[in-house]
Amino acid sequence: MSAQVKVTSGFAASGDGRIYFQAAGSGPAIVFVHAGVSDRRMWDPQFEAFANDNQVIRFDLRGCGKSSKAQGSFSNRDDLAAVLAATGVEKAVLVRCSMGGATAIDFTLVHPAAVRRLVPVGAGVCGSTDRCDHCCGIKRRYFTHS
Repeated sequence: MSAQVKVTSGFAASGDGRIYFQAAGSGPAIVFVHAGVSDRRMWDPQFEAFANDNQVIRFDLRGCGKSSKAQGSFSNRDDLAAVLAATGVEKAVLVRCSMGGATAIDFTLVHPAAVRRLVPVGAGVCGSTDRCDHCCGIKRRYFTHS
């Protein structure tokens, strides 16, 4: 990271968990959500590059990196909301990959006013069962076809 960009870090409280995040830069917010096989560091090049003109945020999904492991039922969607609240972001571009894509899509369905744009990278979609607690907690009604 270049010397002029200051990175702050912390933990957002979400349910019974603590979600580790990092933020840098100022301007329109961009949130990077990592794939399930990685952690926030998968976005190192993008985090640094976009911090020059934007507020960039990345975090570790529950059970990854420095975030706490799940002790009970949780929602990655709620964890993302907690990170946005902890960083004071009301509206953001969500850049997401794989499982992080499902988190961002599900978050957008529940909080559309908080999302400026979605940028999918090999994104999966949750909701294939009546309740998908491990990744989003959204009921299937959002994904039914008539």
